[in-house]
Amino acid sequence: MNQRGTKKFELPDTIVILIGMILIAASMTWFVPSGTYDRIEDPLTQRMVVDPASFHYIEQTPVGIWDMLLAVPDGIVASANIIVLTLISGAAFHIINQTGAIDAGLGAAMKKLRGGKVYIMLFGIMALGALLGLRGSAESLLPFIPLGVAAAMAMGFDSITGVALMLVGGIGGYSVSFIDSAFIIGQGIAGLPAFSGIPFRMAAFAALTLPCAGYIYLYCRRLQKDPKSSSMYEADKNLKLTVDSAMTPELTGRRKAVLLIFCGSFVVLFYGIFRLNFNVRKITAMYFALAVIAGVAGGFSMNEFAKHFVDGAKSMMYGVLAVGLARVISEVLTNGNILDTITYTAAGVVGKVPGWASASGMFVVQMLLNILIPSGSGQAAVTMPIMAPLADLVGVTRQTAVLAFQMGDSITNFISPTVGYFMAAIAIGNIPWLKWAKWVAPLLLFLAVECCVILSVATMIGYGPF
Repeated sequence: MNQRGTKKFELPDTIVILIGMILIAASMTWFVPSGTYDRIEDPLTQRMVVDPASFHYIEQTPVGIWDMLLAVPDGIVASANIIVLTLISGAAFHIINQTGAIDAGLGAAMKKLRGGKVYIMLFGIMALGALLGLRGSAESLLPFIPLGVAAAMAMGFDSITGVALMLVGGIGGYSVSFIDSAFIIGQGIAGLPAFSGIPFRMAAFAALTLPCAGYIYLYCRRLQKDPKSSSMYEADKNLKLTVDSAMTPELTGRRKAVLLIFCGSFVVLFYGIFRLNFNVRKITAMYFALAVIAGVAGGFSMNEFAKHFVDGAKSMMYGVLAVGLARVISEVLTNGNILDTITYTAAGVVGKVPGWASASGMFVVQMLLNILIPSGSGQAAVTMPIMAPLADLVGVTRQTAVLAFQMGDSITNFISPTVGYFMAAIAIGNIPWLKWAKWVAPLLLFLAVECCVILSVATMIGYGPF
């Protein structure tokens, strides 16, 4: 028998999917008409935004093979901040993990948190993610992903659970944040009072995060009954993070010191994010300091430290490539001058939707545009000058239009391979994109429907002030 003919079909790797999307994006620039809006400075936000009445087609600017290849280094360079954060945080966590402090600390926690009490720790981590999401700092979720993965696996769950605790919680908070820069920019462009509409957003926050918690809880219960039901069962063995409470290393003085440093880094991180407005660059610098301090406290020699640092960074290389290639897609679409054309077309479709469904139509459009323009503030600058006056025409309040923008800007971050921090998050857990997509798809569908219901309620009550 010809063995080649019986070869089992393999799902494409994440890198293969991203390269395919780059090729599709480049091909689109050949048949989608190039167009652009004029950019003007918004007097309220001092940001360059589009003039909604200025769209016009321009000479076709297709992206050829050579230009597409040049977009690869350009996209990787443009993602440098996320890439460096991923490398350094991976190195820092690997050093801490090599000291045995994580295993010893989680082993001690497991002896105290048995049975249903394990969910106290797990949902405490999810609450942490939701809080960071409300802050609107999506990239700041990344340093906490290793903690979620280690805790979930120590409790007998899997890497998907660990990543989901931070990512799902964070995106749930981000979708209705009232202090995020994209929200502030969106409200400014729409001419709304700063920080208006908060009570309704808090109710929406509860409505969106509770189903997320329930979804993760039911998944964890399934894993408790059958650990092999996890699609990551075999792959998780390579992470070496599963803790046997009967075989955990001793919680020595050095390991206690490393744990204290590790926990202290979260306090510093929170203070930096909420009080000092830490950006990705400053968070990365803090994680480099954490790596050095933890290495010294763990008793490593200089050469041992260097080896563990490099090994930790190397373990992140797959995710680094995924983050860089994801950015290339938007680079190609921008170079081909078709993003504004897509936005203009989408806005025209929303204008034809019945009034009662217009807010949901805006939400769907923003979801799709979020795949092409993953930057929240960038998407606000492009779409809100169009959606705000469109809301007036179709009988939807501008406050509802901003909420639709924000929900659409966040909901596809669960799954979009063009979102850098999302790709970095699943890379830290060593989770292939397709496996994650299969796991999160039912939750994503449920949340999308729920967002439409929330927006319908906002439309009916005239969510305002206007």
